[in-house]
Amino acid sequence: MVYRCSPEAVRQLDRFEGVSSGHYAQRMFRVQLDDGSELEAFTYVAGAAFIDDWLAPSRDYLETIVRGARAHRLPEAYIGELVASAGYTKAGNSGGPV
Repeated sequence: MVYRCSPEAVRQLDRFEGVSSGHYAQRMFRVQLDDGSELEAFTYVAGAAFIDDWLAPSRDYLETIVRGARAHRLPEAYIGELVASAGYTKAGNSGGPV
């Protein structure tokens, strides 16, 4: 999924993601669209000081990500990897399916 954002929207996202304090940084890359064309895009990557292998997303946040992935028809195998990498299983050690 790629979203076109105005410069003001990007500034707001940067503030929300804590770019100025190092929580996240923008990383640029090229993406290929369904029609074969390419464009420059960016994503946010956690700052090194804020990465902790013991942390996992909250259940609510993960459910939001999974709902979005399904709404955009991303492959179920990919969704399963998201859930597994967050430390949850279908039965879930924290109560119910994601």
